[in-house]
Amino acid sequence: MPVGGTRTSPDVLRKEIHHAELAVAALRPGAGRQQVLGLLRRLDLIDEVIAHLEARHVDLRAERVRIETIHNMILSRGAIVARTLAGEWDARRAEVEATRPRWWWYLDQRVAADRGRQRRKVGWIAAGTVLALGGLVAVYLLFLQPDEEVRRQIALVSQAEGLIEEGAYAEAMALYRQAEAAAPEDPDLPLAIAVLHEALGEPAAAAEAYARAETLYGDEALYWAYRSGRYLFLGWWAEGGSAAQEAVALDPELAVAYCHLGGAYEAQGQIEEAMAAVRRCRDLAQAHNQDELYVLATSRLARLLQTPR
Repeated sequence: MPVGGTRTSPDVLRKEIHHAELAVAALRPGAGRQQVLGLLRRLDLIDEVIAHLEARHVDLRAERVRIETIHNMILSRGAIVARTLAGEWDARRAEVEATRPRWWWYLDQRVAADRGRQRRKVGWIAAGTVLALGGLVAVYLLFLQPDEEVRRQIALVSQAEGLIEEGAYAEAMALYRQAEAAAPEDPDLPLAIAVLHEALGEPAAAAEAYARAETLYGDEALYWAYRSGRYLFLGWWAEGGSAAQEAVALDPELAVAYCHLGGAYEAQGQIEEAMAAVRRCRDLAQAHNQDELYVLATSRLARLLQTPR
């Protein structure tokens, strides 16, 4: 019985599994769209062939083991796959009429959910943008009573960050752009836009927005520290760590850079390094009277000390 023009024999299945093994092993940052799409479609084919063979009571235990290994490898490279097709997942799912059992067509959502959980685990990494923390936003709105335009800007940013949690980068960017139009001197807004352009695979637009943000910050170390925080918010731990180290190299006294560096280390399981960075953050924050950051770092350090190593 043919499936998409392919005969459903065990030999054909084993051949497709072999091709899938090679394809998933070749997944690297910067993978091409057709490379990723070809792998996902091959998984569809394997799934269909298995269904036909099992309906004929063919013993596929050995093949099932190999397929499970492929699935695990794809999950471990989920961020690469999700980023490669950023901005087009909904269209691709509609194109192939994907259903939930074909979970590989929903990798973007799975990666976004995983990142959301990890961000909550190391949620303190966004400390540099204090007003982005829900409780402090509420206090700000209640006691300082900003004007309506500022309240709208805060609401737009809050909505955008909620969409990022869901992996809806293009929709989040649209809200950031609205906020930027209302506050063109706020450097965090073009920085947020730049990172989303990068996530969507739009390097030219990202470079332009990064340059705009760096100019507005007026301090290269501060720019890299906040860029680190934006990377960490997306769950890009390695990039966040590298940006934080760049900030530290430029200004060894910048407390928020150590805050983000500690978050990057912790997210990657480097607990000893995370504690050292957080201690440095705490000490610098205390020395520079940055009370909110000092309290946050002290609390975080206490938790890290209880983390199994």
